[in-house]
Amino acid sequence: MTPQHSRERRQEPQVQEALRRFAYACVILAVALPTIILIALSPELNLWWVETFQAPELETEFGFTMTHQELLPSDYDIAYIFLVIDSVSPGGRFDRAGFTAGDAIVCLYHGRADFWRELLLARDGYQATFKVLPAEGIAAGCDDARSVTIPGRSLIGVMHSPPNSR
Repeated sequence: MTPQHSRERRQEPQVQEALRRFAYACVILAVALPTIILIALSPELNLWWVETFQAPELETEFGFTMTHQELLPSDYDIAYIFLVIDSVSPGGRFDRAGFTAGDAIVCLYHGRADFWRELLLARDGYQATFKVLPAEGIAAGCDDARSVTIPGRSLIGVMHSPPNSR
């Protein structure tokens, strides 16, 4: 056996080990990278899911339709997109709570996500309260907003509020 063949045989296990490590790294990246991306985007994915699949059911159940409108509050230089109630069904839960067509939902810390989360809780029987302004009066800001409450269901005479407010 020549010295060159001997050297090649010693390198062969090293090459196999390097390929094995490379394959492990690729598998880890193929699993870890999408997982990290999904975790980072989960709020946006959740909001997309709710607005695509659950919002139409909630609008029907609560008796309203919703649009997004770009409005300019007086104390800001840029316009913001607000949730604005397009219509309210007479006798529906939104009508009984006091919402009217043209109301803009304001003072939401996490925007649309908070609105839909509160409605999902209200569907489960919890009380939900929103601040609203007429869309044309959005320049007034949150201070002049009125509160509209969707009452929770009564369980043995006790109204319950969302789990995080106890």
